[in-house]
Amino acid sequence: MDQAREVIAGVSRPDDLVITNTGEHPVLLYHINRYGFAAALEDTGLGVIDSYRAQGAELFLTPTAESWERHPEFAAYFDKNARLLHRDQDFLVYRLTPSN
Repeated sequence: MDQAREVIAGVSRPDDLVITNTGEHPVLLYHINRYGFAAALEDTGLGVIDSYRAQGAELFLTPTAESWERHPEFAAYFDKNARLLHRDQDFLVYRLTPSN
């Protein structure tokens, strides 16, 4: 989690809101020292991203790409609506592009 905190600190401002794909548990937000939203895309679907974006979310962090393998629609959505900022074996970070 230290690496996630360092990556987020390097690509965001302290007041940027972050969406984490960690269920309804905001523990990752605490560890990266940011406010935002904790969601579980497998449960909520992608519509929640637009809702959080409308509330000011700018970044999306998912702990692994495993859900991308099970749900290729997630990868397609983020390829179209976000810019990949970081990828490693533990997590992905995207900057959400402005909604139209």
